[in-house]
Order: sequence, then structure tokens, then C-alpha cells
Amino acid sequence: MFLLNVLGAGRVGKTLAKTLKIAGWKIGIVANRTIESSKSAVKFIGEGKPTTTNFAESPRGILLICLPDDELENLNTILKNWSLRGLESIIHTSGAISSRVFDKVTNLSKNIGKASLHPIRAFADPEKNFSKIEKTYFGIEGNEKGIQTALKIVDSLKGIPVNIPSELKPLYHLSAVFASNFLVGLFWIADVLYSRCEMPESVSKEIIISLMNSSLENLSELEPKKALTGPVARRDWNLIKSERETLKSEVPEFISFFDEGIKLLKKLSGGINYGYKQDSSI
Repeated sequence: MFLLNVLGAGRVGKTLAKTLKIAGWKIGIVANRTIESSKSAVKFIGEGKPTTTNFAESPRGILLICLPDDELENLNTILKNWSLRGLESIIHTSGAISSRVFDKVTNLSKNIGKASLHPIRAFADPEKNFSKIEKTYFGIEGNEKGIQTALKIVDSLKGIPVNIPSELKPLYHLSAVFASNFLVGLFWIADVLYSRCEMPESVSKEIIISLMNSSLENLSELEPKKALTGPVARRDWNLIKSERETLKSEVPEFISFFDEGIKLLKKLSGGINYGYKQDSSI
């Protein structure tokens, strides 16, 4: 039986912990900023000892750290009260930072496993996400012992491991930002525009998601250039110019995004600008 401790049991931390608990892992220490938050996380997970970093702790087994990236740089200070000599491995879930951040933590043993384990999934609702971990891809890197521990976690979660070179973590995470976070931003823009059409919110949401899903289906079968549809793919430059004027009138704060998006799609499609000029004054 594997013993897992969690530092930063937010959406990602408590989702992974609950899934591993169901898979037979034992949950030890669960630490958040406040004891109330830790108790709430333990209740969700179904097991664990709630605590905070203000208390001296001696976790054994594996310590999974699910803190924001900026806080990882302060790990030595955050963990100064903890005795970490009994740990087998220490792992964090950041997609952008490598396991080398653990080299700054002075109270770790020299032979400890160090790794990063990044679930390539959007964690918005733990109640729903913990049951959908299966077949999720996980980007992993670290030293040999740390990677072996990370692989045990991925195996228990029935996920799919992907090895990422440590020095390429920033580029790897940037890809996820474009694929996931920007998609949410695009949804919001489309939703704002549909709201100007006096359309019920429930209907506009279904339309946007349906359109996005159809594009994703096309991308699953075709290369991006062939999956592209719409006025750029058709070379309807006059329509694009007209739509830009509409956008400028209705929601001018989206103009710069529109212009850069059109330039990107033109490059993707190999299109030539037939008279469409962006307004450099915007």
C-alpha cells in the first residue's frame, strides 16, 4: 500500500487524492493554508489528517505538492517546519516548472525521488473530475526514483504517462494554455457577441459548444489547414472587413484579438490578403 500526503489540496490536489484513495492508496497528511480548508479537503477525499504548514509535520511515503507556480519558488520557506527525512519521493503538479525546484529545499534527504507530474486536464469541478481521470495524459519528468514514483501514481489513476525533458517544461505548458485556457476565452468572446443578438443564454451556450465540438471533431481527423472553415478559408475578405467594422462598433475591445486571429488564420490557410487591411490605429 502506498502512502500519499498532499500539500495544497485544492481542485487538483483533492481530485487526485480522492481518486488514488479509491484505487487503494492510504492518505496521510493533507495541508492547506487554513485548517478549515484542510478539513474540507479531507472530507471530500474521505481520509487524511488535516493540518497546515504552520505545524511541524513528519510525512512519510510520498509528498504530492499542488501549489500555485509562484508558491513553488518559496517551498524552502513553506516547508521549513516540516521534517522531510522520511519521505521516499516529493512530486509537484506544475506544468511549467521542473522538479529542479526541489533542489532549493534544504531539508530533503539526498537520495529522495524528485519529479513533476502534470495532469493534462482542466480541473474545474472536483466532484465531476475525479471520476474522469482514466486515460488522462500526464506529463512527467524528474530523477530516476521520482519518475518511478510518478509512474506508479499514473498507473493507479489508469492514466497515460508522457516523458517531458525538464528544460522544455515552459514550452510544454504553453501548449496547454493555448489548447485549454484560450479556448475558454474564445467561448467568452463568442458568448458576449451572441448576447447582443437577443438570444437566450442557454441557447447561445449550446450553439457555441456545438460549434467548438464540431471543429474539434474535424481536427481529430484532419490537419489544421483542412479543418479550417469560415470566411478566411473561403477567402471572403470583404466579409471579414465588414465583420471587423461590426465588431469595432459593437465590442471594440475585441478588435486587437480579431486582427491577430485573422492574421494567424491567413497564415494557416496560406491565404493572400485581397484588399483586407487591418486598422493600424486600433
